[in-house]
Amino acid sequence: MRINYQFLASALKQQGSWQGKDINIDLDWCLIELEKIITSLDWKATAQDVRRFVRVTEQPSLDFWSKDLFITQLKKLK
Repeated sequence: MRINYQFLASALKQQGSWQGKDINIDLDWCLIELEKIITSLDWKATAQDVRRFVRVTEQPSLDFWSKDLFITQLKKLK
């Protein structure tokens, strides 16, 4: 699946941290911003936050959520 950068830029510029900013959104920008978020999250707390939305049979997979797991997945997007 490809990222629609024009749509993403339009949405980000409407509200939030990038509202009204002139940003050039491309794959490199996305990778940098996603890495910032991935490294800043408390993954145990994040897994707990989403646990109630995940089927009971699939909840054990949340125990594997970590910065390293998501950074590894992020690198696959390059």
